Amino acid sequence: MSTIDMNLIRTFMLLYETRSVTGTAERMSITQPSVRHALGRLRKQFNDNLFSRPSNGLQPNALLRCTRRS
Repeated sequence: MSTIDMNLIRTFMLLYETRSVTGTAERMSITQPSVRHALGRLRKQFNDNLFSRPSNGLQPNALLRCTRRS
């Protein structure tokens, strides 16, 4: 795997925490399109969708749900 931008890791962590592109953008003081672009880069980097978007916000895919610690 090539090196990854630490801002992408921060974006991923906030997306996972907030389950929201809007919430992540607000907390990072950036625009929603910037967060969506970062998520697209993450998805490409890891060759995985990472999140799905049901009606109640972003939900981690099955692999992420299995690795979450309490």
